Amino acid sequence: MWKFGAARSGATLITGHRPSVRAQVGPYVIFVTPGPSNRDFNLSFMNPGPGTVNGLTIQWVGGVISTFGVDGVPGSACRGTGVEDAFACYPLSDGPGQTLIGHGTTPNPIPEGAPFIVYSTTDSFITATRHDVAFQTPPCECLTLTGQIVPSSIKFTNPGETGGMHLEFTVSWTMTCTAGKGGCHGTLDLVPPADKGYKSHFKRSKGSISCNGPCAATSRGIQHFVLIGNRGLGGDKRGKAVRYITITVKPKCGGKALRPELLALVFDKRTALVDKKKSKLK
Repeated sequence: MWKFGAARSGATLITGHRPSVRAQVGPYVIFVTPGPSNRDFNLSFMNPGPGTVNGLTIQWVGGVISTFGVDGVPGSACRGTGVEDAFACYPLSDGPGQTLIGHGTTPNPIPEGAPFIVYSTTDSFITATRHDVAFQTPPCECLTLTGQIVPSSIKFTNPGETGGMHLEFTVSWTMTCTAGKGGCHGTLDLVPPADKGYKSHFKRSKGSISCNGPCAATSRGIQHFVLIGNRGLGGDKRGKAVRYITITVKPKCGGKALRPELLALVFDKRTALVDKKKSKLK
């Protein structure tokens, strides 16, 4: 029968007998990260296989773990071992390629870089693999990033000019970021409108916005653009030959591409100006 708390010091934290302990092998992905407070922690344990991990223990070296449990596992499966203030969980079923998530509490704050030891087993602790893991706050990540054209910023220079178009506008961006350390970063890339009857480009800009902000917050900013169009977007063409133009906004959060947004500027047939009510500015 499997028992908690009878392991001898050095064999550790395992069961009533001393298992054969192996050094870490294989591409295990293991993180011990902060929880809701500085006395909480989370464990993420990805099993690369080939076997199913059916038990583990966790120890804060030099510290005390008060409680520990694993998502989807009865609370009775995880208990203190009575050795080095560690907790053991058995039986588990963490198959190859699967990730086990655990949550624990401690009586004292956990400092950044604090050492933890995790032992995993695929044979009910006949043997065990040791994993040395440092407590680390993960970098924060950009979750959402959107951009919109500020209606009041839309302005033409010489709107009746037939030789081309000089259009100015401001893009307002909003970015939300997760908790973590470091800073949060994203980019918005604007693609200028083009069709078989016209083309355009951004003056003194590649149409890119660099968005930066703090972790666990929503950040906002603005950037001004000047869009230059050729003869096909002259004042005698807008609203007639060219009823509208589109600007594609491509957001990236931390290097990961998000779904593009399509903004549309609709031209008034009579004035060749932007009809803000009919346009899609966000």
